[in-house]
Amino acid sequence: MPLSPAAIRKLGNLADDADRTVAEMIRDRGGTASNVRQAGHWADRTLGEAATAAVAGDDSAKTAIKIVKDARRLGEKY
Repeated sequence: MPLSPAAIRKLGNLADDADRTVAEMIRDRGGTASNVRQAGHWADRTLGEAATAAVAGDDSAKTAIKIVKDARRLGEKY
């Protein structure tokens, strides 16, 4: 699925992985199962879908992308 320029900007350095699921990316970047659960229903969708929804104003999609970007820090919390 081609991403709009706004969605690419929202993903930043994660734009190359837009076809991977949010849960996959959280785990690969050092996040925990708790972080995956926090991503909610977006965990089973791709980063590209989340970015498109975030650009459209979906706050839960924005949160899921933030969790992916901060997964390493969030995974080291406890």
